[in-house]
Amino acid sequence: MRKLWPLRPPTAPGLAESAAYLAREAGPRPAVTRALGELLAQQAADRGALSAEGFDALLRAGRAALDGGRPGLALELADAALAGRRKSRAGWRLRAGALDALGRHTSALEAYERHRALTPNGDPARTYPETAEKHRLLTEAAELAPGTALAGAVRAERAPDEVRAAFAAEVTDRLRAQGAASAEVRRLARLYAAYALLLDHGRMPDAALTGTAPLSVGDLRGRLAGSSVCLVAQGGPTPPDDYDTVLRCGSFRADERADGHVTTVAAGDKCLDRDVTYRIVLGEDHAAWREALRRTVPGAQRYLGDETLRRPLTDPDLLGGQPSAAPAVAMAALLDFLDVTTHVDLYGSDRLTAAERDRLKKTRTVLR
Repeated sequence: MRKLWPLRPPTAPGLAESAAYLAREAGPRPAVTRALGELLAQQAADRGALSAEGFDALLRAGRAALDGGRPGLALELADAALAGRRKSRAGWRLRAGALDALGRHTSALEAYERHRALTPNGDPARTYPETAEKHRLLTEAAELAPGTALAGAVRAERAPDEVRAAFAAEVTDRLRAQGAASAEVRRLARLYAAYALLLDHGRMPDAALTGTAPLSVGDLRGRLAGSSVCLVAQGGPTPPDDYDTVLRCGSFRADERADGHVTTVAAGDKCLDRDVTYRIVLGEDHAAWREALRRTVPGAQRYLGDETLRRPLTDPDLLGGQPSAAPAVAMAALLDFLDVTTHVDLYGSDRLTAAERDRLKKTRTVLR
């Protein structure tokens, strides 16, 4: 098996890294300083050997460094810990988190796999899906833009801020050169939006609902690909049974078919206890949206929309200059943008305002 990184000498692990950090930082964070101080004191007590207490101090210092925004130091401390104990689950998890924060997603996934192999039942770390999603998004984007600064930044696994800047510049250049009507440009813009949201907010907050998995825009796109979809506005008529997926927007009766439910923060608890496969909560305010997710009922949905589906429709042209749209309008425009369903029909268009119906004229949705 090939080595993932050069092994460090087992003597005084973390000592050089800690000293170098304290020497170069003009104003180190107190939590990091305290953790490193404890580590150095323990190293002095151990006299170069790695005791159980010294190993724990090493991991605490690494976690403090990662939480304090010093992933480079966290990686050095993780490597020092693993040089002494190669089968440490916590060590591999720390290394994976540090590599992910540095933008080195390929190596981070390798470290997560090592952690998973050492974990009972093979359960992955909580942040594993987020790292895998970022890696997938960047790989797909680089394939769309070969030979560009973006592709070079992805290939070199540069820091996230550098990759994001190159990504944004590439999307901007493509929009100027090809326009928003280009399918390739729209796909690149979708990838950038998903990547930026992952950097800013993570995959999904409060994702500890029993029996529920996060649902991103990309996940929704894949699950609806090739399907016929019916959107039902609140109070709309009952559609026929020949649709693959029925998405109910707003409230609906318990006896009505609903494969998915699209609601808003303002709707409160309405219908959140009804069993559906997909549940998407729309909301402008991030804090209010997080609180709305907590009101969802564990087990009442298989997939719950994450940050990428909180406010999926932001195009001013589609919104008619308005900051938000009715759930049926937002989902119709989103599905039209994703362009993977065989057809999308909307029932209950008479429940929408004239302005909202005008917005939908720009989509391929059939109004009924």
